[in-house]
Amino acid sequence: MTGTDFVHVPYPDLPTVVEEGYPDLVTDMWFGLAVPKGTPKDVIQKLQADISEALNEPAFKEKYAKLGMNMVGSTPEDMQTVVDKAAARWKQVIEEGNISIE
Repeated sequence: MTGTDFVHVPYPDLPTVVEEGYPDLVTDMWFGLAVPKGTPKDVIQKLQADISEALNEPAFKEKYAKLGMNMVGSTPEDMQTVVDKAAARWKQVIEEGNISIE
């Protein structure tokens, strides 16, 4: 899946950031559920199964598709990969941009 799989464009004549010449200025938005460290694996598996079931309900998928969102249930390991990649990417942006909190 890529970000372009589910992009809703309310202004079709408005050029995208990529079309304006900034191909690296692209980001995804994602949501995830986190649990406290040490949560029993069986509890995590139950949460994951229940959330995936809800995300695959046709009414749920349809509602969020109208908002331009592609809801995907994944495994805890897949979510950790998403979090790790996002952290590494934004760490690089912060370091290269010499960004600091004031």
